[in-house]
Amino acid sequence: MFCASMSDVFEDHPDVGEHRAALWRLIEQTPALDWLLLTKRPENIRKMLPASWLEDFRANVWLGTSVEDPRRARERIPLLVDVPGAVRFLSCEPLVEALPNLPLAGIDWLIVGGESGPGARPMQPDWALDLRTQCKDAGVAFFFKQTGTALAAVWGISGKGGHDLVGVPRTLRIREFPKPHGVRTSTQRVDLAS
Repeated sequence: MFCASMSDVFEDHPDVGEHRAALWRLIEQTPALDWLLLTKRPENIRKMLPASWLEDFRANVWLGTSVEDPRRARERIPLLVDVPGAVRFLSCEPLVEALPNLPLAGIDWLIVGGESGPGARPMQPDWALDLRTQCKDAGVAFFFKQTGTALAAVWGISGKGGHDLVGVPRTLRIREFPKPHGVRTSTQRVDLAS
């Protein structure tokens, strides 16, 4: 479950502390549900997660950070990999700039997508292809989410934001899922080319 997609669980705001505590209780009560917690503030993860989770991480808690440009990659990725977790992931969405030589040690999953909506900046296919190659070389699961509005128009792909991958080159039509640490599952791959 992608938690709080329109907010940030790790925002340092006095009004969300009670809600965050309620979320931690809910996560504990739903061990069969994978919780994806994405933040632009990975510096807050360690201080806001329950202390017991840092000693005994929860298999259903996947921690991620947004990486929109090389500067954010340098700042945020080391903070994310410093926190124990079943899965640590990067959301490179919207991908509006090339991200060469990402430090992927300690990262399990990388999600890529173009920007959606009016005035969306175009994603260059080569940027996504380079990330796919980096993931393959590092053994990181790669998930191509969408082309984004601008590239979808260029490629003639229907659907808001380019979620429909029909028409996307086979080299990008990859949606892999990571294997959580400490959990007996296998990396799954959905082949959308057939």
